[in-house]
Amino acid sequence: ISVRNIDDQSRDAPRLLLAQVRPLVEACRAATDAPIVLGGAGYSIFPAAALRYLGGDYGIAGDGEQVFLDLLSRLEAGEDPWGLPGVHVAGRPAPPGPSFSGDLAALPQWDAALDRVAAANPEELWIPVQGRRGCPNDCSYCSTAQIQGRRIRTRPAQDVARQTVIESNGSIYYVNLASGSVVRSEEDGSDAQVLYTLENYMQSGIP
Repeated sequence: ISVRNIDDQSRDAPRLLLAQVRPLVEACRAATDAPIVLGGAGYSIFPAAALRYLGGDYGIAGDGEQVFLDLLSRLEAGEDPWGLPGVHVAGRPAPPGPSFSGDLAALPQWDAALDRVAAANPEELWIPVQGRRGCPNDCSYCSTAQIQGRRIRTRPAQDVARQTVIESNGSIYYVNLASGSVVRSEEDGSDAQVLYTLENYMQSGIP
C-alpha cells in the first residue's frame, strides 16, 4: 500500500491524511492473511510511526523497487526480512536508514502492461518520468532530501526518454516529470534534459 501524503499541508486547519489510509489497511487485513507492506513518499517521512499508526506488518522507507522484491523473496522462503535496507518490521527495531539505490538505471521504468490497461482511454494516459532522485538542499518546506536522500542520483536523460517512448508503443499523450526538485538543472537526468530529449524523439522518431 503506497502512502503518498501524511497531511494536506494546510496551515490553518491541517488534516491527517493517514486517517484515510487506515480503513484501507483494515479492509485488507479483514480480507486476507497476506502480510501488509507499506511504502511510498509519505510513508518514508515517518516510517516507524506510520507503520504503528496504520497497523501494517512491514514498511519500506526510501527506494522500494528492488528491496520490495528482496522482501517478497524472504517471505516466500520463510526467512526473516529484518535487516534488509530500509525495511521496517512491526515490533522490531527500525533499520538505520532508508533504502537508496545507487544505480537508477537498473530500476524499472515504463511497463508495457500499463499501456494495455490504459488503452481504453489513451488520451488520458499520463507517463511519470523520473530521471533524478535526491537533493542536497535542506529547504524548510520540502521533504525531498528526507525521502530520496541528499545525494543527487541520476540516470541518462536519453535512456529515460528512449525507454519511455519505445515501451509505451507510441501512445504518449502526457508526460509527468516527477524528479521532485529543480536544483542543478545541468545534471543529465534533470527534468529539462529529459523533456528536451523526449521532444526530439517525438518529433524525429527513435534513433
